[in-house]
Amino acid sequence: MEGEFRRAIDTSTLIGKHLWDHARRMVSTEVRMTPDGRALDLRGYEVRDFYVHPRTGILRQAKRKRRDLHRERQECAARTERIVLDSTVTAEKVKDLWYLHIREQRTEEVLETRKDPLGRPIQVPVTRPVVRKKQANTEELRRIRAALLRFAESSCC
Repeated sequence: MEGEFRRAIDTSTLIGKHLWDHARRMVSTEVRMTPDGRALDLRGYEVRDFYVHPRTGILRQAKRKRRDLHRERQECAARTERIVLDSTVTAEKVKDLWYLHIREQRTEEVLETRKDPLGRPIQVPVTRPVVRKKQANTEELRRIRAALLRFAESSCC
């Protein structure tokens, strides 16, 4: 590759040197081939641009991996275990079951046990929002799936 390329351009000029630098960066000259025909550099990484075939010496373009976007979205949605449906409802997956956490418009006051500076337990009143938890039904599961696919489209791919 080097001889043909250098004959085609004048590497003594600034533009020629620039083109030669690009070519050296884009073309892997020391590669090995896997049994399935993929080109790997000597460190074992897959060649992404161009390479010189080790047996024939011919300049080749590396095979591009095809991305299955639908499958990637489905896998991303399957990995997601928590999603916000709206300002008051959050869905959470626990052992393949989806639960809804619904924040209600009211608060409750509870006594929380904490430790004082000396390490003694004390009761402290705390106000917190009331959150109702329920298992999602079929209609709610459809809503969760739609939200998961929207999320996967926007963030995973």
